[in-house]
Amino acid sequence: MKTLFLKLAIAAGLVISTASVSAQAQEVELDEILLREAFDAADSTGDGTIDEAEFAADVIAAFVVVDRNGNGAVSIVELKAVGVEEPGLIDINNDGTFSLLEIMNFKIVEFENVDLNGDGVLTFDEIKKYESQR
Repeated sequence: MKTLFLKLAIAAGLVISTASVSAQAQEVELDEILLREAFDAADSTGDGTIDEAEFAADVIAAFVVVDRNGNGAVSIVELKAVGVEEPGLIDINNDGTFSLLEIMNFKIVEFENVDLNGDGVLTFDEIKKYESQR
């Protein structure tokens, strides 16, 4: 399942390791294609934007995929299994895992940061710009 949250999390953990400029350009093009696919999957209404409800649904879908043991919390091991090395999440209750609530709190703040014009929805261009600045 390709969710926007999962794609953004994986993208945040990736490091460009190609040697040539053309290889980097191809990687950037592939990243944009994957980002577009993830965006389109999250845009459940097909209106070209992702509102908070769609974003939350995407985060929940990704959480279910990443929580491989189904215990309702995501561990660092589970995050690493999907390519996320440094999640940037805050373990609010210091139990060594991330609950859906902890992840959702983090992702809602990220939603607000990505929503450059403050209109309450994300466009592909806003997400692409945000990703290029990471």
